Amino acid sequence: MAKNKKSRRGKKNQRKNTDISDVEALLEKEREDALKGGPVEQRKDEALFFVDKGSETSGLDSKSRREFWKNKQSKADKILAPNPNTPTVGSTKQRALTGPTVFEQKRIEKAAKAYLNRSDKKQDSGVNDIWDVSLDPKAPNEYLEHTVTRPVKRPKIARPSVVASVEVAGPGASYRPSYEDHQDELGAAVAQELQRQAESEKRRRRYESLTVGPRHAKPDPEDDMFQEPIEVKAEPGIVIKEESDDKPDKVAVHQDFIDRKTRADRNREKRQQRTSAAARRKRARAYQRADIDNVKGIIAEIEQKEQSDAARQEFSEYKKELHAAKPKKLGRHKYVEDARPVLLTEELPKQLHSLKDVSNPLRDRFKSLQRRNLIEVRPKAIKRGRKFKLVHYEKKNL
Repeated sequence: MAKNKKSRRGKKNQRKNTDISDVEALLEKEREDALKGGPVEQRKDEALFFVDKGSETSGLDSKSRREFWKNKQSKADKILAPNPNTPTVGSTKQRALTGPTVFEQKRIEKAAKAYLNRSDKKQDSGVNDIWDVSLDPKAPNEYLEHTVTRPVKRPKIARPSVVASVEVAGPGASYRPSYEDHQDELGAAVAQELQRQAESEKRRRRYESLTVGPRHAKPDPEDDMFQEPIEVKAEPGIVIKEESDDKPDKVAVHQDFIDRKTRADRNREKRQQRTSAAARRKRARAYQRADIDNVKGIIAEIEQKEQSDAARQEFSEYKKELHAAKPKKLGRHKYVEDARPVLLTEELPKQLHSLKDVSNPLRDRFKSLQRRNLIEVRPKAIKRGRKFKLVHYEKKNL
């Protein structure tokens, strides 16, 4: 039977039914040769052949072979190693083309300036006159390091308190004050004394509330709570029930008795959830539109909040300043301010010879050290006597 041949009439059938397998084989061979480095007849002998020189460890003993394999770089490290033919980012080759950076330019200028300043200085010969008074003790010199006494550098420490070391008294505490200044000084002293009495009264009331309160009161024997219980006799026909402290046990309810939700109930809950979510979104959009319409009110509210925050910050700084001026509690005892040293109106001296000393300078300095947090508050030492009388014995010599 003759082999069926496909028709090649027309351009479409000619393209479709023409055999081009030999052309495709030739193109495939050319692609393979291009991948291998070109045709065999065009490649060099070094690309086609190689000289077998043996393995890398041939001719080495076992110890050298182990050292070789230990120091050999893996293939992954070779892949990750930088290519020497590819310039890195910011390399010297690229910088040579673009010029130095701003930082490098500043460093070069600084080094050149330092070199010029050093070259302008006069070279020291190393010989010093021991009687030369014009030597600068601050200059770096080996001779001066052993002969000239340099001032000790004081360490930089924060002040323990902002209170001044010596507080200046007011004008009312002077030798011959004016009437207004003296009255102001008396008013400050009276206010201090009143505040001290108020604190003392507050502590007394608190102590009485803790010791004489209703918790410490003795029970009244005539109170009904402390009388004997009354016996109640039951009449015939009346039953008296006694309450028992025993609580009934919990009833175990089986799971079948609990109402189960049907499919309709679940669908109803889902519809309610969707409706409530839509209502919440609608309210949120309404609030957003209202906020957009009320831009001026929002701006005014923001300004008012900023003013309140600024006032609060100012008050906080004021409180910090007051707290910094107060003495801290360094020990177990609290600092107590002494009474204000002030003279009464009838005690004011008419002459300097009759001036009375109302303050002790030594105690004033001691309290100043406590006020400035340099020493802790210490109570007055009490000299305790003997608990038992000292008994003397006489030893008789026989």
